Amino acid sequence: MFLFVVLGLLVYADETQEQQVERLIKLLQGQNGGVRKNAASTLGSIGEGAIHDNSVKKPELHKRIVTAGQDKIAKSQNPQKGREVVIKKSKKGWILLRSGEPYYVRGVGGQIQLQYLATNGGNSIRTWRTGPKTKELMDKADKLGLTVCLGLWMDHERHGFDYNNTDAVQRQFNAFKKYVEEFKDHPALLMWGVGNEVETNYTNPKVWDAMNAICKMIKKVDGKHPTLTALAWPSNHVIKEILQRVPNVDIIGLNSYAGLKDSLREGQKHGWKGPTIVTEYGPNGFWEMPKTSWGSYLEMNSSDKAKLYGERTDLIKNDQNCLGGYAFLWGEKQERTRTWFSLIFNGKNISAGVDELIKSWTNKYPRNQAPNVTKLVVNDKLAEKNVELMPRQIYVAKVNVTDDNSEKLKYQWELRHETVAQSIGGDIEEIPPEVEGSIVKIGTNGTLKFKAPNQPGKYRLFVYVVDTQHKIGHANFPFIVR
Repeated sequence: MFLFVVLGLLVYADETQEQQVERLIKLLQGQNGGVRKNAASTLGSIGEGAIHDNSVKKPELHKRIVTAGQDKIAKSQNPQKGREVVIKKSKKGWILLRSGEPYYVRGVGGQIQLQYLATNGGNSIRTWRTGPKTKELMDKADKLGLTVCLGLWMDHERHGFDYNNTDAVQRQFNAFKKYVEEFKDHPALLMWGVGNEVETNYTNPKVWDAMNAICKMIKKVDGKHPTLTALAWPSNHVIKEILQRVPNVDIIGLNSYAGLKDSLREGQKHGWKGPTIVTEYGPNGFWEMPKTSWGSYLEMNSSDKAKLYGERTDLIKNDQNCLGGYAFLWGEKQERTRTWFSLIFNGKNISAGVDELIKSWTNKYPRNQAPNVTKLVVNDKLAEKNVELMPRQIYVAKVNVTDDNSEKLKYQWELRHETVAQSIGGDIEEIPPEVEGSIVKIGTNGTLKFKAPNQPGKYRLFVYVVDTQHKIGHANFPFIVR
């Protein structure tokens, strides 16, 4: 069998045109960026000639060839600028252009299950910092067709960083410059995230000067990707500081939950005229929820949270000055509880919040959806009733769950001490320990007999409901032992 090379691809001499096209189409679906590019070019060459040639017998195949050829012609008439990302003001509002094409961010914050993200309507991930594994992550994202908002973590004053210390500021600047030089031409790079909530409990305005120096350096060294900084809230004070001290930042990022609707307008109210991206969003934050009489936060179940993920994704889409959003968190993190912001558990169990994101991104739900958790009670009482238990007594918990797929469900229960953490801004928290010997009997249909702890104090009961395809629902119940 003879073969030769066309644009970097092996082409077999005795191959029919149809066989060649089908093979090239398969190559287009591969994960190697270089192969995809060459396959597309070769397929486009075939298609360009086929536009005026109806000799191809299969109508569907002919249509696919013609489409590829038309795409190639369009690209030759409108040359793209590589992976350059620019911001443009249109009649309808701000838009992002990537390689000359409109690009709307359907993103998440996190680094796991990227294949699942890419095949279910997501197109971008956000990181908070760079490190030794950043190159590996960027390469993986590119193979999957994902982009990256690459974070440069500016140290916080509340963590002890002194922005009056010029040597420390310069070291931070130099470290970031190395990363910019390394990744500025990476095909997965979408934009630079310079700092995350640096305004939290700060007093030194020099943090803004340091931020501007970093953004200015990025424009000089890179120049092809916009800069962004993520804010906890676009207050009047913060926006005025940015307008005066950080002229080189292009986009304001909004980390916003229950206040999302207001935050989308807040920056404009205080003078920000540029675009925004929602850099974090999801369910109501713990600080936005009611507490028990002893001060424990009441947390929504996974199904109620999921509705908010969907509603808030749609809210973002309807804002003409917003370039998209990154849902939080595509993974798992202890923040008052293990479940509060987590969308994926143990690296594989996917919650209902993801189902709602997919629905907003693709206009349809995945075929298999997470179990629907509706209510968790202890001795028929809701957590809102400030439930007090007696030490060493046996109680019954019940969770109400429905599953549209009629699958076998597995129930996992945990009784843990309530957290004592008072951290802010997403600072690291330890997962509270389990109470040993508390689980008496796991019944059928979501029931549990458990023994109240021996020691007085605050506790929280968790339930996880997992189907056979690693979809998960969850709820928890804070109580106190007197």
